[in-house]
Amino acid sequence: MVLEAVREAKNIRVTQQQIFGALHISENRKIIEQLTGEGKSITKILAGYLRVIGGDQVYLATTNDYLVEQEVTYYKNIWELLGVGAGSVMGPMAPQDLKANYGKEIIYGSKTKFMHDQLSDNSQMKAEARLQQRKDFVILDEADQLLVDEADTPAVLASGIQGEDPLAEDYIRMAQFVRELVELDKKLTADKGGLLIQ
Repeated sequence: MVLEAVREAKNIRVTQQQIFGALHISENRKIIEQLTGEGKSITKILAGYLRVIGGDQVYLATTNDYLVEQEVTYYKNIWELLGVGAGSVMGPMAPQDLKANYGKEIIYGSKTKFMHDQLSDNSQMKAEARLQQRKDFVILDEADQLLVDEADTPAVLASGIQGEDPLAEDYIRMAQFVRELVELDKKLTADKGGLLIQ
């Protein structure tokens, strides 16, 4: 169904590499690497759809609002053909628009916006006032940039909270995971050919 929607909406033939990548992202929770032109956006759509039909809400995180706007605008018709609600959260938005977009099944946004809204939600006393009601699954575009190049931000947020927050252990594990990714990135920098799965 999703392959047909991509073909109908964009006249794009989905490749085996995109299917393989989407399966690894959605089922195995792996980080994959695809080079420019290999169809990362389609891979993300396939992986996101697999999670949505399983009942998850999916955040598609990228590096900036420009890419958010570009992707949600260009690929929205695929989501419409699939009957999946897709929205975006960017920059300053009216509270009712933020709430509406966070209620969709697919949410495009930048790492910075998702993090800002998470911090804002942490200050809310009532659960229903929080924007991010569900956090089922996140797909990172440019994972190396979000997790390695900008790794100092999550480390700062994760420090000094152990015992105060029920998610403290998750933050600490994520900080350790980021450190491991930095080391892995150093080892694999020379290998840039094709799909890389670790």
